Amino acid sequence: MTDPEQPDPEPPTQPAGSFTASSTDTDVPNDGTWEVGGVSEEARAAAHEAAAQAGLPVGVWLDSVVAKAAPQEMGAVSTETIVAALDALGDRIAHTEATTRQTITPLHDRLDELSQQLVEFEQMAELADSLDETDAGSDTDDVNQEFPGPEAPKTARS
Repeated sequence: MTDPEQPDPEPPTQPAGSFTASSTDTDVPNDGTWEVGGVSEEARAAAHEAAAQAGLPVGVWLDSVVAKAAPQEMGAVSTETIVAALDALGDRIAHTEATTRQTITPLHDRLDELSQQLVEFEQMAELADSLDETDAGSDTDDVNQEFPGPEAPKTARS
């Protein structure tokens, strides 16, 4: 039991570079204190000042700061980073589409030219076939009798 006439004992002094957050700092009951070694006096003073400016106990302020910073340190990506990456991807896609269009348009035009030539050749072949059929149907023997051509030379093989 403590003697009511005796003053409360002084809290233990912290080694330089350590930080203690008690349950009164965080408004969350816990079973003890949390000590973080290696924290400079300047950093502790800055944390206390920032927490006071935010109107928060140091523990609550530290929780919010760590909660915001830890995901980024662990590789989480912010919305702004995702939006920037999507914008960059959209730009790359637009550039690729433009390059593809520049490459394909001349090929498309050349294929159109070749297709037109093929249609013309097919029409000429159809015309030639129809002329051959017309010629085959005429009586060429009568023409040959009326206009005999030169006779073939006779060979000595007979």
